[in-house]
Amino acid sequence: MKIEHLIYEVQHSIGIEPKWEKELIEGDSHLKMFKEWRKSGKCCKLKCEELYHNRLNYLKGWIKE
Repeated sequence: MKIEHLIYEVQHSIGIEPKWEKELIEGDSHLKMFKEWRKSGKCCKLKCEELYHNRLNYLKGWIKE
């Protein structure tokens, strides 16, 4: 696992959203949609969280093999 990914996981677990994540959200319609769904309750919170992190991992190249 990349150190950058590990740092992100720690930050996310305590509620910190890094600047690069905000920039990714602004530029990616899928991340925006998943985040909006999570806030509005349009889908199960756990499923939205999973979709969000899968997309984020894909965009950052952190896909686990």
